[in-house]
Amino acid sequence: MGGCASLVTASRDTEIRGLVLWATPNDLHLTFLNSLGKSGYQKLKNGENLYLNDERGELILTPEFLYDINKYDLIELLSNWKKRPLLVIHGAKDETVPLEQGQQSYFLAGLPKRLVVIPNADHSFTNHGHKAAEEVFSWLQHILI
Repeated sequence: MGGCASLVTASRDTEIRGLVLWATPNDLHLTFLNSLGKSGYQKLKNGENLYLNDERGELILTPEFLYDINKYDLIELLSNWKKRPLLVIHGAKDETVPLEQGQQSYFLAGLPKRLVVIPNADHSFTNHGHKAAEEVFSWLQHILI
């Protein structure tokens, strides 16, 4: 969700000189439908809280979550992203946010832009974080010079 928040913020603040989208979704409803499963997503749509628990701890999603994500049209924000550098990094094996969303984000944005697909990387870039970080560092050096 950090990439989504960054996209929204950078779209509103023209002083931000560029943007990196790291495994960032552009379709929040589809992403959460896939992540939560049909039954979990339907619970939220039906006005019920959803309780999630994993290695990172417990999270409670309320039905307001779906209403909140409706406020943001990430496709429109990407389509209007022009003249500021954009780097899209995505793992080829991302099961949380499909690679197609990263590719679409890249194609929607104006120039200058760069797409980096890291083979075999999942959503968290497990065992590939160093490669993603190298790409960001290289890109930052390029756009800041």
